Amino acid sequence: MNNKVTEIFGIAGSGKTTYACDQREYELLTLSRWKKAAIYLWAVFSEMNVLAKSVKATGSLRYIRALSFVLYKLKMVSVFKKKNKNNYLYDQGPIFNYVLLRTLINYSNHSGLQKELDEIFNRIKNNLDESIYLECDLKVAIDRIFEREKNHIYKNMSRSKALKDLELWQQEYDRVAELLASKRIHANDQESVRQ
Repeated sequence: MNNKVTEIFGIAGSGKTTYACDQREYELLTLSRWKKAAIYLWAVFSEMNVLAKSVKATGSLRYIRALSFVLYKLKMVSVFKKKNKNNYLYDQGPIFNYVLLRTLINYSNHSGLQKELDEIFNRIKNNLDESIYLECDLKVAIDRIFEREKNHIYKNMSRSKALKDLELWQQEYDRVAELLASKRIHANDQESVRQ
């Protein structure tokens, strides 16, 4: 039986990395930078038709970059599923980049790419075995981000603008969580209970 790959997702500041580090039954999904680069190139070249279609439709480098990372992270999942060793936990995997694509489309109004996004989401749903959604109050998340020592894009924004952007991400994550209900684990106070 193949090992399981689970993605943990939620807005910035929801505690994903902290939660992931506390989970003993999973191994965090990591590879060396050279292996990551090789898988990224493999993903880009094998999915050139999907990327070319998006270039033509949007002309947006940010969108193309986000799309290439979804495809790369899907390849990463397939690589780890073949290892047949442990259960792996992915922090900021394909779901994260899919939601980034959705937010970019909301900002740029490229509604014609919805069918393509639906196909990508179906691939994510078929490849991930489980998902963990960490829900978090927006103001709590913003406080955590601004209190961190490390830099974050929201620290370059006003608090109200960062809150507005984070709200858009939360709406998308809520929508994704509903669509992934059959593969979702509920995370609450460091305990995971199958819903």
